[in-house]
Amino acid sequence: MCNGFVRFVVRLDAGDVFRFAPLQGAAGATVIARQPTVNAGMNTVYVVRNYETPNPQILSRSDAALFVLQELGGFWKAMARAASKLPLSLRDGIYNFVARNRYHLARKLDACPLAAPQDNHRFLP
Repeated sequence: MCNGFVRFVVRLDAGDVFRFAPLQGAAGATVIARQPTVNAGMNTVYVVRNYETPNPQILSRSDAALFVLQELGGFWKAMARAASKLPLSLRDGIYNFVARNRYHLARKLDACPLAAPQDNHRFLP
């Protein structure tokens, strides 16, 4: 499901805003080292705003997903605004349910597909 979310964002990110990094990679380790309160669990997505500043803002779970949808604009922005009206506990509860059941809800891949050459710049080490 994570791979599907990344492909979805790459396809719709017309402004070429988003970059992606595994938590185990150099960029992910840098963020975690600078923000020790981040739980580097593998069952969520993180969005780092202001990555290159001394104090980046880190969003996780439903906050991260809604931020991405908002930035994609159009229909997705409207969906994000509507969903953001729900209480955080409910939003994160839904997010956690999907995260726990992701292999039942989405096709499990044997290997992660490689990015298209024109999208390589979006993926940090």
